[in-house]
Amino acid sequence: MKTKQIFQNSAKAIGALMLLAVMSLGFASCREDDNLIDLGETVIQPEEAPLPLADQMTTLVTADMPTYVRTPFDEGTTGAALVKRLPVTTSSYEPDTRLVLLREQDFDEGKTLTDDEMIMLARHYMKGGYIAIERPRALSLSLFGLKLYWSSRQKRKKLYSKPST
Repeated sequence: MKTKQIFQNSAKAIGALMLLAVMSLGFASCREDDNLIDLGETVIQPEEAPLPLADQMTTLVTADMPTYVRTPFDEGTTGAALVKRLPVTTSSYEPDTRLVLLREQDFDEGKTLTDDEMIMLARHYMKGGYIAIERPRALSLSLFGLKLYWSSRQKRKKLYSKPST
């Protein structure tokens, strides 16, 4: 009984301290910024350099990593810049492929990868391969992961069987 009373009192004390800490934050915050600097009428805007129209990088990826590019990337995108720098790219999945490049549009906006493609991607990932998605949004990436998991669970026999070549 005594320990229950001690626990109740200490819980009240902790609650009061937390309420006091929250209230003190209101007194410590500044209502107006004291460090304003008046520049008068002249406001200096930094000049922005014009963006280059052509690819400025000349560096290539030195890793000899066969890459499957499912659909071509639009010019001027990150995916297109990466594909230009990769030494070996193919438009079909080969057994020695180490990297699969996808666009978010490949599985977003109602377009979906087929079940066979999802099985191929799951098998590729389980072999230690890489899957890269260009500029995915968090929701699209989550849906892709769930579809990959769900496809592999639904087609377990097909996943663990030898791929047809």
